[in-house]
Amino acid sequence: MTGAAAEETARLRQMISGYMVSQVIYVTAVLGLADLTATSAIGADALARETGTDGPSLARLLRALVALGLAEESEPERFRMTALGALLRADIPGSLRNVALMHGGESGWRAWGSLLHSVRTGENAFEHVFGTGSFQHLAREPERAALFTAYMADATRPFVAAILAAHDFSRYRRIIDIGGGNGVFMSRVLAALPNAEGIIFDTPSGIEGGQMELDAAGVGERCRRVAGDFFRDAPEAADAYILKSVLHDWDDNRAAAAVPCAGTARCLSWSACCRSGSNAPKRTARSQ
Repeated sequence: MTGAAAEETARLRQMISGYMVSQVIYVTAVLGLADLTATSAIGADALARETGTDGPSLARLLRALVALGLAEESEPERFRMTALGALLRADIPGSLRNVALMHGGESGWRAWGSLLHSVRTGENAFEHVFGTGSFQHLAREPERAALFTAYMADATRPFVAAILAAHDFSRYRRIIDIGGGNGVFMSRVLAALPNAEGIIFDTPSGIEGGQMELDAAGVGERCRRVAGDFFRDAPEAADAYILKSVLHDWDDNRAAAAVPCAGTARCLSWSACCRSGSNAPKRTARSQ
């Protein structure tokens, strides 16, 4: 086997075993290991007592983290996170802990396990496994719904400035953020537009905690939170409707039904997508 072929083989092996890495990271996030080792290296036995886990099993998990470059064993049986692993801490800007918890949790794990079913039938894997849609499932699981809201907020923060720079929002006086969650995006928009008012339209669990976010940005008096289902409950009239990271959740027919624009109102959509012929996902924005 040539050097190039061996390299490609090793690369594909890494991809094949990627689910193992995902679960190692997920368990690390659940146990809060990055937070526990934030200031100093801690022994595996002490970490096991702190997390209520089996000592030898936790030690093996920690060595897996070392192999992945997420932790280091500074002394025998004493571990701390590397700069990469520290991104799983809950208390730092740019934390990826909620991403790890969301993607590695049981519902996502089991749904992806039925990808073959979706490819063969065209049916939704999540609905096949759980007998209901993902958002209906969230409504039944308050803790996971809260995690989803926090996850979406974390995913939004890095891109707010770029979105505001890419589009002139100053022309709008009333803006509705459909699926706006706890208001991370709307709070930044209204902070930049002192003469505008906003409405956050989302599920009851989605808008929880939104007032705190809006008040912290100093825009709480200019924004209302409205609970509803955008497939059944028509949002109020507005100059602009925002659907950020929303349309990709649905097939084309459902996505079209979610777009409320009429008359001169603008509909602004922003999502991650993979363009035809592209090797990497891109963040794209569309308006109509």
